[in-house]
Amino acid sequence: MPNFAANLTMLYNEVDFLDRFAAAATDRFAGVEFLFPYAYPKDELAARRTGWSPPAPKHTRGVLAKYAKLVGSAAQGAVCD
Repeated sequence: MPNFAANLTMLYNEVDFLDRFAAAATDRFAGVEFLFPYAYPKDELAARRTGWSPPAPKHTRGVLAKYAKLVGSAAQGAVCD
């Protein structure tokens, strides 16, 4: 399955910016990205990022598990070996 990153600048506007890391993890995003982090302390952003961990894969068997394991990044052309 493709792994998507949550853009915290655009998503979860109903919660404070620093709480958006937890919201993205709850919704099983594989990563986070954000624009203009300058309004927040660098140490706090680093702590939120290190405290975040990617979710476990939804599929551990079958064709979707094989696809998730073998497919490359879209930046590489999404080549499945």
